[in-house]
Amino acid sequence: MLHSNPKINILTRTSGRPNCFKRCVDSIKSQTYKNINHIVGADDDASYEYASKLCDNVIMLEQGE
Repeated sequence: MLHSNPKINILTRTSGRPNCFKRCVDSIKSQTYKNINHIVGADDDASYEYASKLCDNVIMLEQGE
C-alpha cells in the first residue's frame, strides 16, 4: 500500500561544527514537506549541547576504541 504522506527520517551526525549544523537544521526546517523525523548523533558533550538547543531528537554516539 502506498502512503501519500510517508514519514521521512533524516539522520545527521555532528561534531564540533555548530554553525554548519545550524545551517543544516535551518535547511531541513525550510522544506515544504513536513512529515520529517530528524535524528541527530553527537560525537561529544559540546556537540550534544548545541545540537540539543536546535533539535529534539539528539543522541550521544559511543566512541569506538
